[in-house]
Amino acid sequence: MPSVLDQKFKVTFVIPVTCRNEVERYLEKNVGGRTYYLHTKTGGKHWAIERNQYGNTVKVSLDDESLASFIMLKFV
Repeated sequence: MPSVLDQKFKVTFVIPVTCRNEVERYLEKNVGGRTYYLHTKTGGKHWAIERNQYGNTVKVSLDDESLASFIMLKFV
């Protein structure tokens, strides 16, 4: 069985760290529940949020391109 850390997503983009909690709550509620929580990365079956420890941004990875556009417009 493959690891959740080996997931490949269609879209990856960067958002400010100040939006992380709000985006994470939105993804948990509307895309799918959180299946893992690590100190640098959280995610579900169709999404992941990875913290950048050296900057004030986070990487959001999704399987749906239209949802990625919506999140960038709504939260950034």
